[in-house]
Amino acid sequence: MVTEAQKRAKEKYMSSEKGKKGQKRWLKKYRSSGKGKHNLQRLRERKKMGRALTQQRELFGLTKEELALKLKLDVALIEELEAGTYYQIDEDTKTKNKVDRFLQKLPPKLDLPEELSESIVFLRKSFRKSQVWLSEQVGVSRQTVSRWERGEVFPSAENVEKLETLFTLKIGQLQKKVRK
Repeated sequence: MVTEAQKRAKEKYMSSEKGKKGQKRWLKKYRSSGKGKHNLQRLRERKKMGRALTQQRELFGLTKEELALKLKLDVALIEELEAGTYYQIDEDTKTKNKVDRFLQKLPPKLDLPEELSESIVFLRKSFRKSQVWLSEQVGVSRQTVSRWERGEVFPSAENVEKLETLFTLKIGQLQKKVRK
C-alpha cells in the first residue's frame, strides 16, 4: 500500500528537473519508436500461445513432464511457455517450431461430435483457425462456412473430402456424418 508520504515524494520527484528528464527519456524511447506497443503485442502473443499450449496438452491428456519428453524440452521451459513468460521464444526458432507443430496436431483418439456442423466447428477451433481461413482453404465463402457450422446446409461431397484432407482425418470420417 502506498502511503501519503510516498505519493508526495513521487510527485516532488516527477516535478523536479531530474524526474522530467526521466519522463522525456521514457517517452522518447518507447512512445515515439513504438517499442512499448510492440513489446505489449509480443507479450499478448506469448500469453495466447501459452494458453493454446495448455489447452492442447490437456486435450491430449498429457502432464507437463510428458509433454516435455514428447517435445524434447525441459519441464521448466514448458512451464514458462504455458505461463507466457519465455521471452526468448521469438529468437529460439527451434523451440517455437516444435511448439507450433504440436499445436497443429489432433489427438490420435479423436471423438468428433455426432452432428457434422458441430464437427466442423470443433475441428476449426481445435486448429485455432477462423472461418475466413477455412473458407479460403476449401474455396468457398465465409458465409457458406458459417451456414455449414449452423447446420443450415451440408457441404458437398467434394468439400467434405477437402475438409478431411485439411484436418488430417481418415477418409470418410466426416462423410459418415453427412449420411446420418
